[in-house]
Amino acid sequence: TSGQVDVCNSMRISSSGEENDAYSRKCKLETARGRRSRAPTLRTVVKCRSERQKRREQKYDLHCSASPAPRYESVSGREENRAQVQTKGKISPEVSRVRDWKGKVFLLQVFGREQMGKSMKPVYWLSAATLILAACSGGNEQVEDQQAASEVPQTRWDTIMEAVDDEQRPDEDRVLDVNRHPAEVLDFAGVERGWAVADIVPGGGYYSRVLSTAVGDMGRVYSFNPSWVAEQYGEANEAMNAMARRRANLSHHAEDLENFGAGFDRPLDAVFMVLFYHDTGYDETDREAMNEAIFNALAPGGVFLVIDHHAVQGSGLDAVQTLHRIDSSVVMQEVMAAGFEFVSESDMLANPEDPRNISVFAPNIRRNTDRFVYLFRKPE
Repeated sequence: TSGQVDVCNSMRISSSGEENDAYSRKCKLETARGRRSRAPTLRTVVKCRSERQKRREQKYDLHCSASPAPRYESVSGREENRAQVQTKGKISPEVSRVRDWKGKVFLLQVFGREQMGKSMKPVYWLSAATLILAACSGGNEQVEDQQAASEVPQTRWDTIMEAVDDEQRPDEDRVLDVNRHPAEVLDFAGVERGWAVADIVPGGGYYSRVLSTAVGDMGRVYSFNPSWVAEQYGEANEAMNAMARRRANLSHHAEDLENFGAGFDRPLDAVFMVLFYHDTGYDETDREAMNEAIFNALAPGGVFLVIDHHAVQGSGLDAVQTLHRIDSSVVMQEVMAAGFEFVSESDMLANPEDPRNISVFAPNIRRNTDRFVYLFRKPE
């Protein structure tokens, strides 16, 4: 019957193969009738079909019961063993891959806390499910430190939050989080493990540090200072060189913005330009060449994230040096002229109480300005 399968919720040693066969027939009969012989101790339901399991039942008596609860179903295949989780006929969208002690791959779908109930946290629930799958597949090998059971693959949001919560982040960065929302910004940009990301004008390394942790060992972060920034702010530039020496996946570069990407060793998945685009309006940067260089440095499908302080709409470049603000429509027009597609914008950094006509360094508005967040993409 649909949604009713055998559950292995405890094991006991038995010396009688006949008793096991009889018990197995009893389980199947009760399953067909839709009766519950015993309440499961786990919310994970395992159905074992391999021939090896039948032999293993001669040693272990698997207590089974019929249940419409979420299930793992172990199915033998020529290339890999797969396990599928189902709740009330609906498949969970998050799929994790773990291996048993023989290296066989199980595809496990992990439920959120509200779907599992309150008895177990996700990591323990998955660990129990993996161990039961291992028992059902048979064999005499030892589980290798239960690594597959304990290391639950993270979602993209979990990875981002781990980067934001990194203990290596200095306190001066953490106090800025309340107004900068780094986790939401990385999520908006779609940052994933393995990505190559450039951080244009990293300052003290606020985003470079978080990105370095978020993209992981297989990813790369290129912090980039325009030549004049590196010269004028030598101490901050050297601090980024020092950070690059401490982090294997991070390198620091200083070059004219028109030559952006010349020293990178792989195409980029994302470019971050945070609170700097307005400076290119008065520092004699050729913005057309800059945007073209950024476009060329990105892989097809790569994204360009621009965050800056709103100026009064229609003011163009009038406030770029005096107030350190820029008309957002200027950014939109110039970036799209380089070949980018506009993807989306976010109001996560908006402040409607900012009049937009005062300096961003004014005490009553500093670090709490009204900012636009634009995401562009290089066409694939």
